[in-house]
This record gives sequence, structure tokens and C-alpha cells, in this order.
Amino acid sequence: MLGCEKPTTPGELKLIDLPPIEDLKITVQADKLIKVGKVVSIVDVLVVIQSERLLPPLDLDTVLFNKDGLALGQIFDVFGTITEPHYSVRFTNSEQIKDKNITPGFEVYFLPQPDRSITKFAFINELRKQKGTDASWENDNEPPPGVNADSSDDEH
Repeated sequence: MLGCEKPTTPGELKLIDLPPIEDLKITVQADKLIKVGKVVSIVDVLVVIQSERLLPPLDLDTVLFNKDGLALGQIFDVFGTITEPHYSVRFTNSEQIKDKNITPGFEVYFLPQPDRSITKFAFINELRKQKGTDASWENDNEPPPGVNADSSDDEH
């Protein structure tokens, strides 16, 4: 599916345009891990994980693990609600996903100690202060850094 041409806007990056993902060689003690959730879908090279309820939300670049403490990859995107976010992990190709035996229902874990090189927590109070956009700037893309986008075009 990665090669399929889907409609895009001028300036929009596709997953195939992004640099390859480094295969992480991180291992942690399995007894130190907490289950963050399970894989609910795989779309192209993205693995989508639905988190367990009431866990502190994790932030981008947090390393996720399998039950044995072997690194799967880093959080590429976070979406959904603060109380039950969904995480996506991006891979370079579908073979990387198969090599790690990732399928829907696969349980995913994180290291709860806040080692900033492995686990990054999203601070809810900081998130609430941020004003986001709905990617409705020029050509329906995200505004570049430094452009003041105080409101969505949906609010007008």
C-alpha cells in the first residue's frame, strides 16, 4: 500500500518521504515494564496501539517494548483522548513489523521510570495550555513554525 498514490496537498509529506527508521537495539528488564496497551491495527508501516485506561499519557519518541523487554520502536504520533490515547509506531517497511511478530492483539509495554532517553510523559497541564490547529493553513497543511495560527478555519 505504500506505493499507492493517495490524494495529497502541495507540500504534504508521505510516509515514504520520511527517513528510514533506526532499528533500536535497546533491551530492558521485563519485570520493570508496565503494559501500555495492545495493537489494534496495522496500516501500511504504522502500528496503532490503544492504551490502557488511566495510565499517564506517553509523549512522542517514547520507546515501546514487547513483553520480553526488547524494543519495538518509538512513538511516532499520539492521538485520541488524554485518558485513553492511541499511539502509532512507524516502521520503514512492513518486513520490520513481521520480523517483530507484531499483529493485532499484540501487547505493548513501556518503562515507567522517567528516563528521558527511553520514556517521555506528556504533561497534561502543558497540553491544555497549547493551542493547536486543524492543519488548515495554506493548501490545508500545518502552518510552519513561527506562523501565528490562533484559530482554526472551523471557528470562523
